[in-house]
Amino acid sequence: MTTIAPPEERVVLQNVSWETYERLLAESIESAGTRFTYDEGTLEIMVVSIAHEDPNRTLGLLVAIVAEETERDFHLAGSTTFKRKDLAKGFEPDSCFYIRRADQVRGKAELDLMKDPPPDLVIEVDITRSLLNRFPIFAAVGVPEVWRFDGDRVTMYRLEGGRYSQIETSLMLAPLTAQGVEKPVLNAYRMLSRLGDTRLTVEDVDLHLPDGRPLVTHVNLSLLRGDSVLLGGASGSGKSTLFRAIAGIWPFGRGEIRASPRARVLFLPQRPYLPIGTLRSVVSYPMPAAGVDDATLREALEAVDLGGLAGRLDEAGHWALQLSPGEQQRIAFARALVQKPDWLFLDEATSAVDEATEGRLYRLVRERLAGTTVFSVGHRATLRPFHARRLEVQPATSGPGSIVEVTAAPESDPR
Repeated sequence: MTTIAPPEERVVLQNVSWETYERLLAESIESAGTRFTYDEGTLEIMVVSIAHEDPNRTLGLLVAIVAEETERDFHLAGSTTFKRKDLAKGFEPDSCFYIRRADQVRGKAELDLMKDPPPDLVIEVDITRSLLNRFPIFAAVGVPEVWRFDGDRVTMYRLEGGRYSQIETSLMLAPLTAQGVEKPVLNAYRMLSRLGDTRLTVEDVDLHLPDGRPLVTHVNLSLLRGDSVLLGGASGSGKSTLFRAIAGIWPFGRGEIRASPRARVLFLPQRPYLPIGTLRSVVSYPMPAAGVDDATLREALEAVDLGGLAGRLDEAGHWALQLSPGEQQRIAFARALVQKPDWLFLDEATSAVDEATEGRLYRLVRERLAGTTVFSVGHRATLRPFHARRLEVQPATSGPGSIVEVTAAPESDPR
Protein backbone atom coordinates (compact mmCIF):
# COMPACT_ATOMS: atom_id res chain seq x y z
CA MET A 1 0.00 0.00 0.00
CA THR A 2 1.27 3.49 -0.91
CA THR A 3 0.00 6.78 0.53
CA ILE A 4 1.02 10.06 -1.13
CA ALA A 5 0.68 13.57 0.30
CA PRO A 6 1.58 15.93 -2.56
CA PRO A 7 1.95 19.22 -0.58
CA GLU A 8 4.74 17.72 1.54
CA GLU A 9 6.22 15.57 -1.20
CA ARG A 10 6.03 12.52 1.05
CA VAL A 11 5.54 8.88 0.16
CA VAL A 12 4.79 6.15 2.71
CA LEU A 13 5.45 2.50 1.84
CA GLN A 14 4.21 -0.42 3.91
CA ASN A 15 5.74 -3.89 4.39
CA VAL A 16 9.24 -2.79 3.38
CA SER A 17 12.01 -5.16 4.42
CA TRP A 18 15.16 -3.94 6.17
CA GLU A 19 17.21 -5.04 3.15
CA THR A 20 15.05 -2.93 0.81
CA TYR A 21 15.37 0.07 3.16
CA GLU A 22 19.17 -0.20 3.14
CA ARG A 23 19.24 -0.59 -0.64
CA LEU A 24 17.13 2.56 -1.10
CA LEU A 25 19.44 4.44 1.26
CA ALA A 26 22.47 3.39 -0.78
CA GLU A 27 20.81 4.39 -4.05
CA SER A 28 19.84 7.83 -2.72
CA ILE A 29 23.21 8.86 -1.28
CA GLU A 30 23.46 11.66 -3.85
CA SER A 31 20.02 13.07 -2.99
CA ALA A 32 20.84 15.51 -0.19
CA GLY A 33 17.26 16.82 -0.12
CA THR A 34 15.69 13.44 0.65
CA ARG A 35 14.95 12.13 4.17
CA PHE A 36 14.22 8.46 4.93
CA THR A 37 12.38 7.29 8.05
CA TYR A 38 11.89 3.58 8.78
CA ASP A 39 9.86 1.99 11.56
CA GLU A 40 9.27 -1.77 11.65
CA GLY A 41 8.42 -2.18 7.97
CA THR A 42 6.92 1.28 7.33
CA LEU A 43 9.08 3.61 5.23
CA GLU A 44 8.47 7.32 4.70
CA ILE A 45 10.42 9.13 1.98
CA MET A 46 10.30 12.92 2.11
CA VAL A 47 11.77 15.43 -0.34
CA VAL A 48 12.44 18.73 1.41
CA SER A 49 12.02 22.20 -0.08
CA ILE A 50 13.56 25.62 0.52
CA ALA A 51 10.54 26.46 2.72
CA HIS A 52 11.53 23.47 4.84
CA GLU A 53 15.28 24.09 4.85
CA ASP A 54 15.18 27.80 5.75
CA PRO A 55 13.88 27.30 9.31
CA ASN A 56 16.03 24.20 9.66
CA ARG A 57 19.14 26.18 8.76
CA THR A 58 18.19 29.06 11.07
CA LEU A 59 17.60 26.74 14.03
CA GLY A 60 20.88 24.95 13.35
CA LEU A 61 22.80 28.22 13.24
CA LEU A 62 21.17 29.32 16.47
CA VAL A 63 22.19 26.10 18.23
CA ALA A 64 25.79 26.50 17.07
CA ILE A 65 25.91 30.15 18.08
CA VAL A 66 24.46 29.65 21.55
CA ALA A 67 26.78 26.67 22.13
CA GLU A 68 29.77 28.80 21.20
CA GLU A 69 28.68 31.77 23.31
CA THR A 70 28.07 29.59 26.37
CA GLU A 71 31.39 27.78 25.79
CA ARG A 72 29.83 24.37 25.22
CA ASP A 73 31.60 21.85 23.05
CA PHE A 74 29.43 20.64 20.16
CA HIS A 75 29.56 18.63 16.95
CA LEU A 76 27.11 19.16 14.09
CA ALA A 77 26.02 15.85 12.57
CA GLY A 78 23.53 17.38 10.12
CA SER A 79 21.09 14.91 8.54
CA THR A 80 23.25 11.84 9.15
CA THR A 81 21.51 8.49 8.68
CA PHE A 82 20.94 6.73 12.03
CA LYS A 83 19.66 3.15 12.11
CA ARG A 84 19.32 0.16 14.41
CA LYS A 85 18.64 -3.15 12.69
CA ASP A 86 17.87 -4.84 16.01
CA LEU A 87 15.07 -2.29 16.58
CA ALA A 88 14.03 -2.15 12.90
CA LYS A 89 14.19 1.63 13.09
CA GLY A 90 16.07 4.32 11.18
CA PHE A 91 15.86 8.07 10.61
CA GLU A 92 17.56 11.07 9.06
CA PRO A 93 16.96 14.22 11.14
CA ASP A 94 16.69 17.65 9.60
CA SER A 95 19.64 18.63 11.81
CA CYS A 96 21.23 17.11 14.87
CA PHE A 97 23.97 17.94 17.34
CA TYR A 98 26.23 16.19 19.78
CA ILE A 99 26.80 18.51 22.73
CA ARG A 100 27.47 16.57 25.93
CA ARG A 101 28.98 13.68 23.95
CA ALA A 102 30.68 15.61 21.14
CA ASP A 103 34.10 14.20 21.99
CA GLN A 104 32.79 10.65 21.44
CA VAL A 105 31.93 11.17 17.77
CA ARG A 106 34.13 13.99 16.49
CA GLY A 107 36.27 12.93 13.53
CA LYS A 108 34.23 9.85 12.68
CA ALA A 109 33.19 9.53 9.03
CA GLU A 110 30.30 7.20 9.94
CA LEU A 111 28.21 6.69 13.06
CA ASP A 112 26.87 3.32 14.18
CA LEU A 113 24.19 3.42 16.88
CA MET A 114 25.19 -0.09 17.95
CA LYS A 115 28.50 1.41 19.14
CA ASP A 116 28.09 5.20 19.13
CA PRO A 117 25.68 7.33 21.18
CA PRO A 118 22.63 8.95 19.56
CA PRO A 119 22.69 12.73 19.02
CA ASP A 120 21.99 14.87 22.07
CA LEU A 121 19.66 17.21 20.19
CA VAL A 122 17.52 16.62 17.09
CA ILE A 123 15.77 19.38 15.14
CA GLU A 124 12.50 18.45 13.43
CA VAL A 125 10.91 20.77 10.86
CA ASP A 126 7.37 19.47 10.27
CA ILE A 127 5.36 22.31 8.78
CA THR A 128 2.58 19.90 7.84
CA ARG A 129 2.48 16.88 10.10
CA SER A 130 4.48 13.88 8.97
CA LEU A 131 2.64 10.74 7.94
CA LEU A 132 4.94 8.72 10.21
CA ASN A 133 5.43 9.73 13.86
CA ARG A 134 9.18 9.93 14.41
CA PHE A 135 9.11 10.57 18.16
CA PRO A 136 8.82 6.85 19.09
CA ILE A 137 11.87 6.22 16.90
CA PHE A 138 13.86 8.98 18.63
CA ALA A 139 12.80 7.57 22.00
CA ALA A 140 13.76 4.02 21.08
CA VAL A 141 17.35 5.02 20.24
CA GLY A 142 17.58 7.41 23.22
CA VAL A 143 17.70 10.96 21.79
CA PRO A 144 17.57 13.14 24.96
CA GLU A 145 16.09 16.32 23.41
CA VAL A 146 14.02 17.18 20.34
CA TRP A 147 12.99 20.59 18.96
CA ARG A 148 10.00 20.62 16.63
CA PHE A 149 9.00 23.53 14.39
CA ASP A 150 5.51 23.29 12.90
CA GLY A 151 5.49 26.51 10.87
CA ASP A 152 4.14 28.63 13.72
CA ARG A 153 6.07 27.76 16.83
CA VAL A 154 9.02 25.85 18.22
CA THR A 155 8.32 23.24 20.89
CA MET A 156 11.06 21.63 22.96
CA TYR A 157 10.83 18.09 24.34
CA ARG A 158 12.98 16.01 26.67
CA LEU A 159 13.04 12.23 26.98
CA GLU A 160 11.75 11.00 30.35
CA GLY A 161 10.87 7.40 31.13
CA GLY A 162 10.89 6.40 27.46
CA ARG A 163 8.48 9.20 26.40
CA TYR A 164 8.85 12.85 25.45
CA SER A 165 7.44 15.64 27.59
CA GLN A 166 7.31 19.32 26.66
CA ILE A 167 9.79 21.69 28.31
CA GLU A 168 10.18 25.46 28.21
CA THR A 169 13.97 25.63 28.64
CA SER A 170 16.42 23.57 26.63
CA LEU A 171 18.04 20.66 28.43
CA MET A 172 21.24 20.92 26.39
CA LEU A 173 21.43 24.69 25.91
CA ALA A 174 19.98 26.30 29.04
CA PRO A 175 19.07 29.14 29.47
CA LEU A 176 17.77 29.07 25.89
CA THR A 177 13.96 28.85 25.84
CA ALA A 178 11.44 27.83 23.21
CA GLN A 179 10.13 31.39 23.14
CA GLY A 180 13.63 32.71 22.59
CA VAL A 181 14.16 30.34 19.68
CA GLU A 182 10.85 31.35 18.10
CA LYS A 183 11.45 35.06 18.34
CA PRO A 184 15.07 36.00 17.67
CA VAL A 185 15.79 39.34 19.32
CA LEU A 186 12.37 39.03 21.01
CA ASN A 187 10.48 39.23 17.75
CA ALA A 188 12.57 42.19 16.55
CA TYR A 189 13.44 40.64 13.22
CA ARG A 190 10.41 41.79 11.25
CA MET A 191 10.41 41.61 7.49
CA LEU A 192 8.37 44.63 6.43
CA SER A 193 7.48 45.12 2.78
CA ARG A 194 6.99 48.86 3.28
CA LEU A 195 10.76 49.28 3.28
CA GLY A 196 11.04 47.95 -0.27
CA ASP A 197 14.15 46.05 -1.31
CA THR A 198 16.70 48.77 -0.65
CA ARG A 199 17.13 49.30 3.09
CA LEU A 200 17.75 47.49 6.34
CA THR A 201 17.30 49.43 9.58
CA VAL A 202 18.33 48.70 13.16
CA GLU A 203 16.41 50.78 15.69
CA ASP A 204 17.29 51.05 19.38
CA VAL A 205 18.53 47.48 19.71
CA ASP A 206 20.00 46.23 22.98
CA LEU A 207 21.79 42.86 23.04
CA HIS A 208 22.86 40.76 25.98
CA LEU A 209 24.57 37.44 26.66
CA PRO A 210 22.63 34.25 27.43
CA ASP A 211 23.20 34.84 31.17
CA GLY A 212 21.59 38.28 30.95
CA ARG A 213 24.70 40.46 31.03
CA PRO A 214 24.34 43.47 28.68
CA LEU A 215 26.73 43.49 25.74
CA VAL A 216 25.87 46.41 23.42
CA THR A 217 23.13 48.98 23.75
CA HIS A 218 21.19 51.61 21.77
CA VAL A 219 22.29 50.36 18.35
CA ASN A 220 20.89 52.43 15.48
CA LEU A 221 22.02 52.12 11.88
CA SER A 222 20.75 51.89 8.33
CA LEU A 223 22.14 49.89 5.40
CA LEU A 224 21.25 50.74 1.80
CA ARG A 225 21.22 48.40 -1.17
CA GLY A 226 24.78 48.02 -2.43
CA ASP A 227 26.43 49.22 0.80
CA SER A 228 29.63 47.53 1.95
CA VAL A 229 30.13 47.71 5.71
CA LEU A 230 32.90 46.33 7.92
CA LEU A 231 32.21 45.84 11.62
CA GLY A 232 35.25 45.61 13.88
CA GLY A 233 36.10 45.62 17.55
CA ALA A 234 37.97 43.73 20.20
CA SER A 235 37.36 40.02 20.72
CA GLY A 236 34.31 39.51 22.90
CA SER A 237 33.06 43.06 22.37
CA GLY A 238 29.81 41.99 20.73
CA LYS A 239 30.50 42.47 17.04
CA SER A 240 29.52 38.92 16.06
CA THR A 241 26.48 39.15 18.33
CA LEU A 242 25.24 42.28 16.55
CA PHE A 243 25.94 40.63 13.22
CA ARG A 244 23.89 37.59 14.25
CA ALA A 245 21.05 39.77 15.49
CA ILE A 246 20.89 41.55 12.12
CA ALA A 247 20.90 38.15 10.43
CA GLY A 248 17.94 37.19 12.65
CA ILE A 249 19.61 34.41 14.65
CA TRP A 250 20.36 35.94 18.06
CA PRO A 251 17.52 35.47 20.58
CA PHE A 252 18.81 37.53 23.52
CA GLY A 253 17.89 41.20 23.36
CA ARG A 254 15.25 43.72 22.36
CA GLY A 255 14.63 46.36 19.72
CA GLU A 256 13.63 46.35 16.08
CA ILE A 257 15.44 45.20 12.95
CA ARG A 258 13.59 45.67 9.68
CA ALA A 259 14.28 44.51 6.14
CA SER A 260 12.39 43.48 3.03
CA PRO A 261 10.79 40.04 2.84
CA ARG A 262 11.67 39.92 -0.86
CA ALA A 263 15.41 40.22 -0.33
CA ARG A 264 17.57 37.13 -0.87
CA VAL A 265 19.89 36.71 2.11
CA LEU A 266 23.00 34.55 2.45
CA PHE A 267 24.87 34.11 5.72
CA LEU A 268 28.50 32.91 5.61
CA PRO A 269 29.72 31.98 9.12
CA GLN A 270 33.30 31.30 10.10
CA ARG A 271 32.61 27.58 9.93
CA PRO A 272 30.23 27.00 6.99
CA TYR A 273 27.83 24.08 7.08
CA LEU A 274 28.64 21.36 4.55
CA PRO A 275 25.87 18.74 4.29
CA ILE A 276 26.81 15.10 3.83
CA GLY A 277 26.17 14.19 0.20
CA THR A 278 27.41 15.05 -3.26
CA LEU A 279 29.72 17.99 -3.84
CA ARG A 280 26.97 19.40 -6.06
CA SER A 281 24.62 19.59 -3.07
CA VAL A 282 27.38 21.13 -0.92
CA VAL A 283 28.10 23.97 -3.34
CA SER A 284 24.41 24.54 -4.14
CA TYR A 285 23.33 24.66 -0.47
CA PRO A 286 20.89 25.97 0.67
CA MET A 287 19.39 25.83 -2.83
CA PRO A 288 18.29 22.42 -4.17
CA ALA A 289 21.15 20.85 -6.12
CA ALA A 290 18.87 20.23 -9.09
CA GLY A 291 18.21 23.96 -9.39
CA VAL A 292 21.78 24.88 -10.41
CA ASP A 293 23.42 23.77 -13.66
CA ASP A 294 26.81 22.08 -13.61
CA ALA A 295 28.55 24.79 -15.65
CA THR A 296 27.64 27.42 -13.04
CA LEU A 297 28.90 25.24 -10.18
CA ARG A 298 32.18 24.41 -11.94
CA GLU A 299 32.82 28.04 -12.83
CA ALA A 300 32.19 29.14 -9.24
CA LEU A 301 34.65 26.52 -7.92
CA GLU A 302 37.29 27.62 -10.39
CA ALA A 303 36.74 31.26 -9.45
CA VAL A 304 37.56 30.54 -5.80
CA ASP A 305 40.66 28.51 -6.72
CA LEU A 306 39.04 25.12 -6.19
CA GLY A 307 39.18 24.06 -9.81
CA GLY A 308 40.50 20.67 -8.76
CA LEU A 309 37.04 19.89 -7.34
CA ALA A 310 35.13 20.97 -10.45
CA GLY A 311 35.12 17.46 -11.90
CA ARG A 312 33.89 15.83 -8.67
CA LEU A 313 30.36 17.24 -8.48
CA ASP A 314 28.77 13.77 -8.40
CA GLU A 315 31.13 12.47 -5.72
CA ALA A 316 29.38 11.89 -2.39
CA GLY A 317 31.13 12.18 0.93
CA HIS A 318 31.51 13.83 4.32
CA TRP A 319 33.05 17.01 2.93
CA ALA A 320 33.45 18.72 6.29
CA LEU A 321 36.02 16.02 7.11
CA GLN A 322 37.64 15.95 3.66
CA LEU A 323 38.20 19.68 3.09
CA SER A 324 40.46 21.96 5.09
CA PRO A 325 38.94 24.96 6.95
CA GLY A 326 40.27 27.28 4.24
CA GLU A 327 38.76 25.15 1.47
CA GLN A 328 35.45 25.11 3.30
CA GLN A 329 35.44 28.90 3.48
CA ARG A 330 36.16 29.09 -0.27
CA ILE A 331 33.21 26.73 -0.86
CA ALA A 332 31.07 29.29 1.01
CA PHE A 333 32.23 32.07 -1.31
CA ALA A 334 31.43 29.85 -4.30
CA ARG A 335 27.89 29.59 -2.93
CA ALA A 336 27.65 33.37 -2.87
CA LEU A 337 28.73 33.56 -6.53
CA VAL A 338 26.12 30.94 -7.45
CA GLN A 339 23.23 32.40 -5.49
CA LYS A 340 23.86 36.14 -6.04
CA PRO A 341 22.12 37.30 -2.84
CA ASP A 342 20.78 40.80 -2.24
CA TRP A 343 22.30 40.77 1.26
CA LEU A 344 25.55 38.96 2.05
CA PHE A 345 26.60 38.60 5.69
CA LEU A 346 30.17 37.40 6.33
CA ASP A 347 31.19 36.57 9.90
CA GLU A 348 34.99 36.10 9.96
CA ALA A 349 34.36 34.25 6.70
CA THR A 350 38.03 34.43 5.59
CA SER A 351 39.71 33.69 8.93
CA ALA A 352 41.15 30.37 7.69
CA VAL A 353 42.74 31.69 4.46
CA ASP A 354 45.82 33.83 3.96
CA GLU A 355 45.56 37.54 3.20
CA ALA A 356 46.26 37.11 -0.51
CA THR A 357 43.41 34.58 -0.86
CA GLU A 358 41.18 36.81 1.25
CA GLY A 359 41.82 39.67 -1.15
CA ARG A 360 40.97 37.54 -4.19
CA LEU A 361 37.71 36.38 -2.60
CA TYR A 362 36.59 39.88 -1.69
CA ARG A 363 37.51 41.15 -5.16
CA LEU A 364 35.28 38.43 -6.62
CA VAL A 365 32.40 39.64 -4.47
CA ARG A 366 33.03 43.25 -5.42
CA GLU A 367 33.26 42.52 -9.14
CA ARG A 368 30.51 39.92 -9.55
CA LEU A 369 28.03 41.00 -6.89
CA ALA A 370 28.17 44.74 -7.40
CA GLY A 371 24.54 45.27 -6.35
CA THR A 372 24.78 43.11 -3.22
CA THR A 373 24.84 44.69 0.24
CA VAL A 374 27.93 43.27 1.99
CA PHE A 375 28.14 43.30 5.79
CA SER A 376 31.36 41.82 7.17
CA VAL A 377 32.72 41.10 10.62
CA GLY A 378 36.49 40.87 10.69
CA HIS A 379 39.60 42.07 12.46
CA ARG A 380 42.18 42.16 9.66
CA ALA A 381 43.16 45.63 8.46
CA THR A 382 43.40 44.18 4.93
CA LEU A 383 39.58 43.99 4.83
CA ARG A 384 39.16 47.75 5.07
CA PRO A 385 39.74 48.65 1.39
CA PHE A 386 36.88 46.35 0.37
CA HIS A 387 34.29 48.24 2.41
CA ALA A 388 33.01 51.79 2.00
CA ARG A 389 31.87 52.09 5.62
CA ARG A 390 33.42 51.03 8.91
CA LEU A 391 31.67 50.44 12.22
CA GLU A 392 33.39 49.73 15.52
CA VAL A 393 32.13 48.32 18.79
CA GLN A 394 33.28 50.91 21.31
CA PRO A 395 33.67 49.40 24.78
CA ALA A 396 32.55 51.28 27.87
CA THR A 397 34.61 51.55 31.04
CA SER A 398 31.71 49.84 32.79
CA GLY A 399 28.51 48.45 31.33
CA PRO A 400 27.58 47.65 27.72
CA GLY A 401 29.42 48.97 24.67
CA SER A 402 28.08 50.99 21.76
CA ILE A 403 28.43 51.04 17.98
CA VAL A 404 30.14 54.01 16.35
CA GLU A 405 30.84 54.78 12.71
CA VAL A 406 34.51 55.36 11.98
CA THR A 407 35.55 58.11 9.60
CA ALA A 408 38.80 56.93 8.08
CA ALA A 409 41.17 58.39 5.54
CA PRO A 410 40.67 56.96 2.03
CA GLU A 411 42.71 53.81 1.47
CA SER A 412 44.27 52.59 -1.74
CA ASP A 413 42.16 50.58 -4.16
CA PRO A 414 42.60 46.88 -3.34
CA ARG A 415 42.94 45.89 -6.97
